[in-house]
Amino acid sequence: MVKKIIITGSNGYIGKKLIIFLKKKKFRILKIKTKSLYKKKKINGKYHAFIHLGFDVKKKCKIKSQVKILKNVIQISKNSCKNLIFTSTAAKGNKKSRRIIKRNNYQKAKYICEEILRKDKSKLKIVILRIFNVIGPDQKLGFFITDLIYKFINKKEVLIANYLNKRDFIYIDDVCNSIYSSLNNKSGKFKIFEIGSGKSFSLLNIAKKIKYILKSNKKIIKKNKKYNFPTETKALINNQKLKWMPKININKALNLIIKSHEKKNWNNF
Repeated sequence: MVKKIIITGSNGYIGKKLIIFLKKKKFRILKIKTKSLYKKKKINGKYHAFIHLGFDVKKKCKIKSQVKILKNVIQISKNSCKNLIFTSTAAKGNKKSRRIIKRNNYQKAKYICEEILRKDKSKLKIVILRIFNVIGPDQKLGFFITDLIYKFINKKEVLIANYLNKRDFIYIDDVCNSIYSSLNNKSGKFKIFEIGSGKSFSLLNIAKKIKYILKSNKKIIKKNKKYNFPTETKALINNQKLKWMPKININKALNLIIKSHEKKNWNNF
């Protein structure tokens, strides 16, 4: 039986890749523009799940607007779906007290949305995916990995700020697989899963890996030894009741991204 799902954020990086992935799995997809959810919206028919990817990623986003959209997503889900998947952001803390990092409005909005979903009293099955630093082919400039590759190709020197910071990078195919796995979640009404590699690498380490793959002789300039909060992010992926584990390690991911760029014009990011 063909499963039907609703998706917001289909024009974003994860959204575009996820739609390609799910179509190969024979899903039928209804794409909804996130902005249309500022007002109440009625959806006809029954769907297996609502995947809410759409979110204002600006650090100074309007929290009230994102909350209003989520509440309309919840209402649509209650009327039309069995499952709601909400993509959130990186968390920090020990195993017993993991909390979203709240340094800007984007992160605060994600936290508030998580709390709204946590308090939901309906029979809707809710899965929150806390996704760490997503990397992959076709990302635009403005993302750490893409910016680094661009610098190695087009700049005389490669400047890295806060180079001691450590981050957990997760490849886009693994992210899509995690969302697919969560569509069949049977572990309870409300679950939070962390989606990352489970490993963290310093920004300097990543730069050195890219330099090695590109066989570049360009100098890496380290700027600002001070850490930028958080000093480290790392997903807790063990012992999660989600039938998913990442398959692509950082070295393979970087090679795949660079090979993808090599097939195109290096200046065309």
